[in-house]
Amino acid sequence: MKSEDTVLGTFLFELKDEAGSVIETAANDANGVISFAAIYYDQEDIGKTFTYTVNEKIPGTADTYVYDSTVYTVKVTVSDNGDGTLGTAAIVSKAADSTSDTISGTAYTDTVIAFVNDVTLATITKTDATTGAALAGATLRVIDADGNKIDEWISDGSAHVITGKLVAGETYRLIEVSAPEDYRVADAITFTVGTDGTAAVEMKDPKNEVAKEEQISVSVTKDLVLDDDSRIGAEDATFYVTLYSDADYTTRVADIVALNYVYMDSVTVTFTGLQAGMTYYAAECDENGDMIDSFKVGDGILCYADFEAGHEILVTETGGYTALSFVNRFYDLPTGYYIEPEEPSVDQETEYTEESEEMSETESEIETEKEMETSSVQTGDEIPIAPYLVLMLAALAVLLISGGYRRRERR
Repeated sequence: MKSEDTVLGTFLFELKDEAGSVIETAANDANGVISFAAIYYDQEDIGKTFTYTVNEKIPGTADTYVYDSTVYTVKVTVSDNGDGTLGTAAIVSKAADSTSDTISGTAYTDTVIAFVNDVTLATITKTDATTGAALAGATLRVIDADGNKIDEWISDGSAHVITGKLVAGETYRLIEVSAPEDYRVADAITFTVGTDGTAAVEMKDPKNEVAKEEQISVSVTKDLVLDDDSRIGAEDATFYVTLYSDADYTTRVADIVALNYVYMDSVTVTFTGLQAGMTYYAAECDENGDMIDSFKVGDGILCYADFEAGHEILVTETGGYTALSFVNRFYDLPTGYYIEPEEPSVDQETEYTEESEEMSETESEIETEKEMETSSVQTGDEIPIAPYLVLMLAALAVLLISGGYRRRERR
């Protein structure tokens, strides 16, 4: 391999005859050695010269390797050693190409025929649009034509090299997910890896020229609801939102911000560092910053972004703030989502309060009556008191008569 720190892959090589027919296909071993089976000659071949070619078998579909297109020509002449054995002399030659010189009439050895492969290499740099200085702190992503993420990293002030992940001849897009502090996001860059397997891309960020005290901020809130406005929550879901400078949502001017729902039905994010007097358009987007107005979640349930109050945002006052909200409407409850309990309406709350007060007053009256019955003297039919009064009066009369009799006796 041309890149010394790259693990050697397994490749195929062909041995062909003079007519171009494949005699054998062989693969290199772990040490990079390619071995073809021995070719045998007999007495009828004495004095004859046989021509062969050796080449790497390049796949019909491009991949992340850069293959060696060199074709070696080997001429083998058969001779009689005079001792009952045959001798051969092999001469190797090859035409000059972009990576090697011409070989003409070189005697064959084990090292004369050599192929050098490499992997694709793309070099990405992030710089200041004015000064050209390297920038750190930008989150960058490379995606393929289908939007699949190939690589993502945070710039550290040095070039980022993508090794063996991109395909020669294929087209990719470099996206700035978020810009460094005090910078604005750059437009996405589309680039193609060359047939030599290399690409070099520089993305430039413009400085945010708006003074800190004059910058405005915008908060965006998204609620989750069913089509009948019932609120729902997500157990674990992530969505994305961003700002554009045009109503067609083609020019993104803010970071791609994630809305993370973990047992939540509403999330708010805030965009800062914006310019007063400039019109922005908020929209839901995919993770690559492309606007979407509808999509499907996990089990195929359709959802659409409902911006009832519109997408447009305009703050004219420097240092100002505004808020915008929208909802995701789901046509059915997806797996991993749940219906939030309904909150009582104002009328329900009022009715509940009045009923509670009436119940409290009734309970209080009943309790007061019980206390009065317990603490007062029991009269009426429950205890017959008249017989007891008669007996008490009779006892008193006996005591008085007895006392008078004793005084006369003493006299």
